[in-house]
Amino acid sequence: MKKFTPTLLTAILGLSGAAQAAPLYNDDFSSLANWTLLGDVTAYSGYGVVTTAHTSEGDYANLSGNNPVETHVGPAGLEAFVGLAQGALDLSNASQATEGSAIKRSFNVKAGDKLGVDWLLVTNDTGAGFGLDYGFAVIDGQLISLASASSAGTQFSPPYAWATAPGRFDYTFQRSGNISVAFGVVDVGDYSASTAFGIDSLSITAAVPEPGSYALLLVGLGLVGALARRRG
Repeated sequence: MKKFTPTLLTAILGLSGAAQAAPLYNDDFSSLANWTLLGDVTAYSGYGVVTTAHTSEGDYANLSGNNPVETHVGPAGLEAFVGLAQGALDLSNASQATEGSAIKRSFNVKAGDKLGVDWLLVTNDTGAGFGLDYGFAVIDGQLISLASASSAGTQFSPPYAWATAPGRFDYTFQRSGNISVAFGVVDVGDYSASTAFGIDSLSITAAVPEPGSYALLLVGLGLVGALARRRG
């Protein structure tokens, strides 16, 4: 019978840890070939960028040549595209989402796997009565607001006037399966004052066992080793 030795035990634990911690997916958004796009979406300046800018707007903020889409127009609308019910992107009855853009794709993950992505919001949606535009994620049907134009307090370069501080979003998948992930930006209360939401350095990493799991593994291997010695 093959005996468990410290060297073999170390190898087992090392292989186990390496397999659990290996990145499942990385994306620097130099290309959007693996994503489904809706509206004004492009890979630009190291980011995957979704914007609310129209080609006809005077701020020249439209980057792709495609216009953003209406939010509440049934199957062709922004909410349906990202997997939300009609009205889900509204802030309130008085502050309704009007239009926006988004990207989406699905990932095959296990419960406990972790997603991380960097983001930055830049905007012209400032001033009295403005600041309601926001960037968001939708994961497995759950809407998560990530950045708001109202928090953009750093001057930026044209065609956008203001930027938020860079942010990092982390998410732990709650179930295993093929999970839909979308990122988007939406105009709220108007069709002007463009906002862009950039995302970068997306990664999905396999769940790492808790320290207690290693302890249980050690106990189990110790028992197996003891039984092997008794039978030897």
